[in-house]
Amino acid sequence: MWFRTQWQCLDVRTLRRSAWACLVLACLSACGARPSHATLVARAVDACAGLPADVRESDPFAGADIASVNELWSRPLVGRLGTRQVLGASLVVRAQPGLTAEWLTRVTSCQLARNAALEVGGCNAAPTRVRVRSVASTFAVEVDAGDRGGGPVLFTCAQTWAHLTNR
Repeated sequence: MWFRTQWQCLDVRTLRRSAWACLVLACLSACGARPSHATLVARAVDACAGLPADVRESDPFAGADIASVNELWSRPLVGRLGTRQVLGASLVVRAQPGLTAEWLTRVTSCQLARNAALEVGGCNAAPTRVRVRSVASTFAVEVDAGDRGGGPVLFTCAQTWAHLTNR
């Protein structure tokens, strides 16, 4: 009886370890995973709903005056040492007549979601968040890819936008 009970416990432990290993592997493989094409297309359709075709198909900062582009870094956990990583880009756009934070948010979200769905050029990282704040006579635009590793791609895209708009 003792042998049988010990064997059952060993078997349960083995199963638990196997289940834990499967869970960890699944989590690790999904952490950097890109969303499915159908998911990206659905996000693009939602983000671009109601925008005119010429706006959907143009550069998100066409005609804008980009003052600066910086890397958007992750914040280390409080009280812990950790490596910081590039999450995306932080842009400063000079205000122009008719340009609002809401409009910049919509257009930027639409363009980035559309580029990710169509896998256009090098700017195809799917952002998790676009934030635009009005600061004095400028807009602070943050494009964040989250933890999925797309931050350097979004930063490169932002540098390209700045180069194209400030010629």
